[in-house]
Amino acid sequence: MFLILFLALFCYKGFPQDINIKNRLSLKSIYVPYRTNLFVSTWHGFEKKKVGNYQIGVDYKILKSIDVGSYIGYSVYKSHMYNHFIPYGLNLNIHILPIIFKVDNLKFSFYITGKLGANYHINSIMNYNEFEYGIGGGLSYIPVSRLGIFIEYLWGQYFYEDDKKLFIGLNYKL
Repeated sequence: MFLILFLALFCYKGFPQDINIKNRLSLKSIYVPYRTNLFVSTWHGFEKKKVGNYQIGVDYKILKSIDVGSYIGYSVYKSHMYNHFIPYGLNLNIHILPIIFKVDNLKFSFYITGKLGANYHINSIMNYNEFEYGIGGGLSYIPVSRLGIFIEYLWGQYFYEDDKKLFIGLNYKL
């Protein structure tokens, strides 16, 4: 039974109509841990408090190996007041495997990704935008037709002097 499940999830190439077809939309549900300007005590000293940022995104495959898209998210944390932040922006993904292998139906995708956007901060004192950008790599896996998981790791400039960011989530190809 384990062998059948392993072969079905990792070895079968998937559904060619669902994976690397251009002019296709993908919806994403994304989780990103953000560091704040608050410090918390840990067993090895103080570190910046992390909060979860929940995002939704849309990607459009303009070529067999290139996606463009946008995202928007929301988080809130409490210091001496409530702080809300809304990251938004654009992204570009260049998929490596469709360039190397001339196959449309691979279940895995390795890609180079870049994001350019801002983070809108809202609190009782002031509202302002903070510029964000990053470049890195990603891996996605589509175990069943149209539904997959992904992870991305980017280096750049993010909220409260973060210079790296991890993105994880689900994607659904329409």
